[in-house]
Amino acid sequence: MKQFGRWYPLLLKAQLKKVETWIAIVAMIAMVFIIHALKIPGGPNCEVAIQCENPNLAAEMLSRLQKQQSIFHFVLEDDLEQMKLNVINGTYECGFAIDEDYQEKLLKLDQNDIITYYCSSFTTRGEVAKETLYLALLEIESEIFLQVSADQIFENATKELLELLKAQQEYYLDSDELLSISSEVVGKGNIAPQMNVKKTTAPYNGTVALIIFLSIFLAMGDYLGKQKSGYPMYLVTGERFGFAFTKTLAAVTPVALIGYVLSLTVGEHTHNWFVMLLLMIAMILYGFLWCYGLGKILRKENRFMASLLAVILLAAVVTNAYIDLAEYTPAIKIVRYLMPPGLYLL
Repeated sequence: MKQFGRWYPLLLKAQLKKVETWIAIVAMIAMVFIIHALKIPGGPNCEVAIQCENPNLAAEMLSRLQKQQSIFHFVLEDDLEQMKLNVINGTYECGFAIDEDYQEKLLKLDQNDIITYYCSSFTTRGEVAKETLYLALLEIESEIFLQVSADQIFENATKELLELLKAQQEYYLDSDELLSISSEVVGKGNIAPQMNVKKTTAPYNGTVALIIFLSIFLAMGDYLGKQKSGYPMYLVTGERFGFAFTKTLAAVTPVALIGYVLSLTVGEHTHNWFVMLLLMIAMILYGFLWCYGLGKILRKENRFMASLLAVILLAAVVTNAYIDLAEYTPAIKIVRYLMPPGLYLL
């Protein structure tokens, strides 16, 4: 303990003077805020934009869409370019630009280029939203086509006749007279809707955990390089372990402190501050033992550092930092905790 008290301040001071320490900190902060600025459409995104230069027609379309039973939340967007931008950054799942003269085109039985559909390559429900919009448009089309065709079908298409036809049309649209489908719920228990599934990835805390694990790994690699040519070679076996731990702790302290603050400010907030602190300490301790054990197996610094890319990629893929493979392979839920970053993402 006395040696730890002497080693730690000196090693921490030396670590703060290293450029790589501040590069790791700046990289971690930059990555977290880049992820914070990105919005990729995912599970809970149900916003769909409607844009039309004619505000009355836009409001009518929105009113019809809101009356339908749908998982989507339709909103009006005034500017087409802004709608495109919001589709790209993930604010909207997709967007629809409606021709301001679409009613006049339908009266002429012209359906070309009435609606333009905008979506990003990340969309998961765009096609479903498209069908929802088409259903509302079909109602409008049927009303217009009924009005246009009435004079051709009936000799005297009076106003009263048109109102009767429209009432019958609304009746058939709202009922199951045209197509009756019986429903039956199979299985036991209530299955939560897909839209309410809890988000399982943690990109903010995952980035922090991976950078901290990288710092631990590099510190252990530096220790292995000096094991036979530096200060550790003059220590006995027990002292070498203590020095390796102290060196690793000193190397990771600045990064861990900044990472902890980032987790509390812009992180996923899955736990309170105390639990997050305990998880970070556990990850650092486990990370040191994990890297120390790997160093004992590989022995040489060049072998150890050669495995860096594979280890970090494995940690990024196996944990739920950016993608949750456990949704496809349930066994990953257990395997991910073999990697130190997995502890911080509990």
